[in-house]
Amino acid sequence: MAWNHVAIAQGSRRWPREAGSARVGPKPALCVLSAAVVVSVLSCGPDLPEVVDVPPGEGAEVMAPILANPKGSAAVRSLVEAQIRRDPQPLVEALRSEEGEVVKRAAFALASIQDRNAEPAIAVRLNDPREGVAAAAAFALGRTAGDHGAEALLGALESTPPGAARMEMIESLGFAAGEGQLGRLLAVEWAGEELATAAQAVSRMGIRGVLSEESLDWLVERLAHPDPDVRTGAAYFFSRAPEAEDWRTQAPRVREALTAMEDGEAAVRFLLPGLAALGDTEDTPAFVHWTRASGDWRTRSAAVAALRDRLGDRAARDAALAALEDPSPHVVEAAAGELGRSRPALQAVQERVVAWLEANSEQWQPAALLWSGLAPLGEGERIVSWLDAMPADNVLARAAAVESLSRVPGPEHLDRLLAEAKSEADPVAAAAYRGLAAHFGSYRDDAALLARFDDAFRDGLGRSHPTIVGTAARGLTDPVLLEGGSAPILESALLARDPSDPADAPAAAAIVTALAQTRDTTWVSLLQRYLDHPQSQVRVAAREAIESLTLRPVPAAPRVADGRPELNLDWEAFPDGRPSVVLETTQGLVRVVLAHEEAPLTVQTFLALAEAGAHDGVPFHRVVPGFVVQGGDVGRLDGTGGPGFSIRTELTRIPFDRGVIGMASAGRDTEGSQFFLMHGPAPHLEDRYTSFGWVVEGMEVVDRLLRGDRVLRAEVVPPAGG
Repeated sequence: MAWNHVAIAQGSRRWPREAGSARVGPKPALCVLSAAVVVSVLSCGPDLPEVVDVPPGEGAEVMAPILANPKGSAAVRSLVEAQIRRDPQPLVEALRSEEGEVVKRAAFALASIQDRNAEPAIAVRLNDPREGVAAAAAFALGRTAGDHGAEALLGALESTPPGAARMEMIESLGFAAGEGQLGRLLAVEWAGEELATAAQAVSRMGIRGVLSEESLDWLVERLAHPDPDVRTGAAYFFSRAPEAEDWRTQAPRVREALTAMEDGEAAVRFLLPGLAALGDTEDTPAFVHWTRASGDWRTRSAAVAALRDRLGDRAARDAALAALEDPSPHVVEAAAGELGRSRPALQAVQERVVAWLEANSEQWQPAALLWSGLAPLGEGERIVSWLDAMPADNVLARAAAVESLSRVPGPEHLDRLLAEAKSEADPVAAAAYRGLAAHFGSYRDDAALLARFDDAFRDGLGRSHPTIVGTAARGLTDPVLLEGGSAPILESALLARDPSDPADAPAAAAIVTALAQTRDTTWVSLLQRYLDHPQSQVRVAAREAIESLTLRPVPAAPRVADGRPELNLDWEAFPDGRPSVVLETTQGLVRVVLAHEEAPLTVQTFLALAEAGAHDGVPFHRVVPGFVVQGGDVGRLDGTGGPGFSIRTELTRIPFDRGVIGMASAGRDTEGSQFFLMHGPAPHLEDRYTSFGWVVEGMEVVDRLLRGDRVLRAEVVPPAGG
């Protein structure tokens, strides 16, 4: 069977892979899915509340699911399918069912649809005595986040006894409550574990702009609470406060609380960026202290990042340099990133940094950041030598080296950039094209160089990688090249894109967007032809381009099918219990258990891709120290691609805590194959991204993974007895 242009194997067929990519022997396909063919592109432990019932992190045991396996009930299966169709009507009707499991699943499904018209019907179930129903209703109202739901949640909270439903109500108020509920929420007397959840809810409200002097004081007081979970919940606000000035008057108390905190606390990692945002020099010694004193690499990394705007201070600069020798490669990369951003700091320590680079050239991830910073400081020849020494098969490393080279000013290395733009490895060529675009403006008056840029941009239009195509198209829309006759080239390139091929949609959309930047309304007639393009990504780009050129709104065309079947689950292949996937990586084994009852479409898709070998040989293309490790770009391998289709966002009750696996996306309902593993808690992801499992073995491996490490093989482990 095939998912249109991107096949998921049956029998011995394997996932298509570029020549030279890693392969492992054939595996049988696990399941068959009909999937939307829209390319998804991307620019991303402690005990948990009872309602979540999952234990992410090291040494966790698989626990019983809250929701029943939907495979066991035809009625529940129909609700899952309605959720996937984004059809709220049968779900609202199911809220009146006499079967508790049906009501619970209907409410849970409505959380992902987020239809505010359904709020009154969901709110009725907040007082439902059947097990799990009130909690599911609270979860749905929190993710729908309307005024009616917020008031209903607070009203139900006042009459709900301690337990799972009440905990879910508290958490959901953080997503939904407004100024009208804030004061009443602060007045509640919290029992036991409720206070930690309430602290995070009040923090979440503050981040959304629902903040008062009273709530700020309430949060600061909880920073000194004896329970570390309460401290973490309260500290969350300071890490993501919209304006640091909102709490500047409380800064002395926040500093005092930080000083008293224990090493390894998530609260410390939340407070460090918060204090850094204040910009006060008096905090620099504390940041320097944490870069050295903490035994937790995530805290050291956060402390190094907090030094970002302080590297003019010698103590801060010395701390960043010392961090280049940290035993954790993540801390090293964080230090390289901060030093690389600060030209004055690099100028002050240039010889020492170059010496480190010469001794550690194999650490290409931090080296790329440092060389990029050094590029304007006369280090072009050393960067070329570093690029020449890079193995040809290390595509991400070569791309990073080309990116560094592109930052060298002047025409001296343009020949090399033009040569790298012809690379067959798309990530390398894309880096070269970005560099050419950055240099282009400086040489628009040089006829000889202009002709070479023109040739390169025209060549780029014929590539498939959307970054290359988009960069080339933007170059060709420059007035000087348009005067030279690039307009017909752009039109021909757009018309040559295959409208039936979803893999071509990002490139076509990139050209459309570039045409809008010309400010030339003569393109409108051509763009109007793309308003009913078979691929939605192109339709949206065309509408936005026309609106930009004409300064008039364009009515959205009636939704049309993208030439593909609806998203459906293969219930016969659906697992009877929670399966897991073992990721054999270049750093070791990681086993992830998958919550198929919470995110059925996501889990079945992930399993199908794993069974087809799609993840074998695919690198982790993005690592943000202390935050996530991201991989799964089975299409382009560099983070700009996916499997050639997209699936629906499935909001779940699995919190984005350490060890949780989530789906990357470019917006609602654009998930595909890219996934990420959490280094630490990130509550801000919980109302936008799909979490669908957690690591049960190998968190120490996750902590070692770096950009460029690969999944050698992804092996599905069926449920026990399955």
